[in-house]
Formats: sequence, C-alpha cells, structure tokens
Amino acid sequence: MLLAQVQGQSEGPPKYKGAIDCGKQIFKESGVKGLYRGTAVTLGRDIPGSMAYYGMYEIIRNRFAKEGKVSPGITLFAGGMAGVSVNCYTFTYNRLLLRLWFWIMKYVLTRCLP
Repeated sequence: MLLAQVQGQSEGPPKYKGAIDCGKQIFKESGVKGLYRGTAVTLGRDIPGSMAYYGMYEIIRNRFAKEGKVSPGITLFAGGMAGVSVNCYTFTYNRLLLRLWFWIMKYVLTRCLP
C-alpha cells in the first residue's frame, strides 16, 4: 500500500519522499490503523481466491492422475487451469470494487463538495 501511495502522487511537489517516509506520515496521521487501511477488502479477495486456486488445482490434478501418479505435464496443466479459475473470480471481484469506488467518488463529488 505504501508503494501505491508513493506512485499515485499527482503533479506538484511530492507529498512523500519514498515508501519509508510515506509509512511514517501515514502512521503520524492515522496511527497503526492507517497502515492497514484496505486490508479487509484485500483479504476478501485473496482468501476465497486462494481457496479456489488450491481446490481447482487438487481437483484437476487428481482427476488426471494415472494410477496415483501425476506427471509434470499434468501438474503444469492443473496449475494453469487453477490460475484461470482464480482470475475469473478476482477479475469479477475487482470490477465490482472499481464500480463501488466510482459510485462513492461520484456521490462525494456531487453531494459533499460545495
């Protein structure tokens, strides 16, 4: 998150000198809670995504195993298909989050600012 803050600076004098300075300033402004802002949303994407990845990997790998043995090709195939399945989930999740973020920004800009 710190690197995203540093890289997302707009034109003009930079607010942060680097990632460490960014972390220090966020800690001063918001405390420890500020350092973990956005973690719940990220975990809401990553935990189910990891479950989908490993679940799909095991299903495909066991489905194509011959007599209990799994070849390197099957392992690669299972990993690739598991990656596709997790991307289907995370892509949809990220699109919903992006729409929510735009809706919130539209609300803030139209109703909360003079």
